Amino acid sequence: NAGSFTGGVGVDVETAPAAGGPVLFGSLDVAHRFSKTTETRVAGTVLEATAAPTSARLGLGFAQGWEGGRHALQGSVSYTTAGGGNSEFGGALSFTTRF
Repeated sequence: NAGSFTGGVGVDVETAPAAGGPVLFGSLDVAHRFSKTTETRVAGTVLEATAAPTSARLGLGFAQGWEGGRHALQGSVSYTTAGGGNSEFGGALSFTTRF
C-alpha cells in the first residue's frame, strides 16, 4: 500500500550575467506529503515506513561559459531537511563542450 500525494511550492532566482561573468542561481522549495505511511507485507509480516510530512530544499549554483558558449562549467550544492534530524547534502560539478 503506497498511495501518496505530495504538493509543493518553490521559488528560483537567477542573476543576469555581466559581460563574460558567471550566472548565479538559487532555489528554495517546500514540499508536503499528505500521506505519511507506506506499508508492504513480506512473508506475512507488515513493514511500515513513515516519512516526515514536510521537507524543504535550498539549492545554490553557478554556470560559466566561454568561447561563445562552446565550453561551460556548472556547479551546484543543495541541502534538504525533513525535520526530526533527517537532512541531506548534495552537489554536482559538470563541464560541457561542443565539437
